[in-house]
Amino acid sequence: MKKKHAVSSENWKPALHQGAVFLRRHSGFVFCGYPDADALGSMLSLALYLKDLGKRVYIVWPGPLIGKTDFLEDILMHNRVPLLDTAERVRECSGKIDALVVCDTANRKLVPLFSELRQYFLDREFPVLEIDHHFGTDSAPICPNGLHLFRQANSTTEITAEILSAYFETDADAPDPFEQRNILVSLLTGLIADTGGGNASIRRQDYDFWVKRLGDRLNQFTRATEEEEFPDSPYFASPLEIKTFLAKLSDAEKLGVEQLQERIVHEGGVGVLNLLESIRTELVASLQLNPAGWAQILETMANAIPEVAGAVGIVFFEDKTAEGEECYFIKLRRAQESLIDLRETESDIRASFEDGSVLGGGGHPNAVSYRIRLLPEDQFLTGIDTLATHLRRRYES
Repeated sequence: MKKKHAVSSENWKPALHQGAVFLRRHSGFVFCGYPDADALGSMLSLALYLKDLGKRVYIVWPGPLIGKTDFLEDILMHNRVPLLDTAERVRECSGKIDALVVCDTANRKLVPLFSELRQYFLDREFPVLEIDHHFGTDSAPICPNGLHLFRQANSTTEITAEILSAYFETDADAPDPFEQRNILVSLLTGLIADTGGGNASIRRQDYDFWVKRLGDRLNQFTRATEEEEFPDSPYFASPLEIKTFLAKLSDAEKLGVEQLQERIVHEGGVGVLNLLESIRTELVASLQLNPAGWAQILETMANAIPEVAGAVGIVFFEDKTAEGEECYFIKLRRAQESLIDLRETESDIRASFEDGSVLGGGGHPNAVSYRIRLLPEDQFLTGIDTLATHLRRRYES
């Protein structure tokens, strides 16, 4: 498997120029990527800009966002960006596009409807642009021969903002992308959500730069008297408002966090939280949580566990792969003061579970996740205990 490699610093500006040329050259685009806020923020901002330039755009998005960032879908629907949510919809648009753009996705196993995308585009050698900030573990290009804009960054939306800037700067007739509020909100939401509001940023100087640059423009193009287009959706005038909104918990969510904090088991700098189905079902039922509320609690706990433990946090629960296969999902996060590079934990994961059990994983120095094939629960929990032991030794060393 070919690993992803970051574009060197001396080649980055030429690569951005190539990215701008790619977007200018083609007239119809399908965007795809692992379904989270950073991916959708990247895809949406590019799609909105290209649509404004008169190009055709489609986004592969088979299901709703679960959590506080679902307002991005309101932006998508309001701007009439077509969604490809089934294999049939992918087939129908295949004759209308001439380029594929993949955002924020470690490898092809995480791309929704990938078999259809391969059939109608990749196997026909469509031009492909990949934009991503995932390296290590099982990260690999979706299309080895495509144009790769890979860089160590806090989020893919940071790279996307650079591409939009490059397009504008090299085309005198192009509109300024940062005069569109929805583009600014999409980029900022991806950046803030992917870094826990900046608390988990790996390049703080870059984070501060983009929050200020995009935030100043957002404030500039927000009229104080302007009414919300969607009464049920948030209306933001600054990055702080986005950050506050994403972090805010309801009373039920606060109670859920308090109850789960009591379940954290930690020793030697490593904290573990078991959120397997019996525990999740009990909590959801007792607090009458909807899926968005549970997702908010889960994200809050993923960030809280390492701070409670001191170095590394492990949280695990049942989930599904992009292909719909049931599996266990393990999230690892490090404390803000920890210097451990969590991408190095792949060997610990593979040593903790039998051969063939690890379906994939990856991430950043401060956050990685792995999918594990369904095993008998006692066997899986034994693997978790082994993983915690490996991580304690790594922390102590």
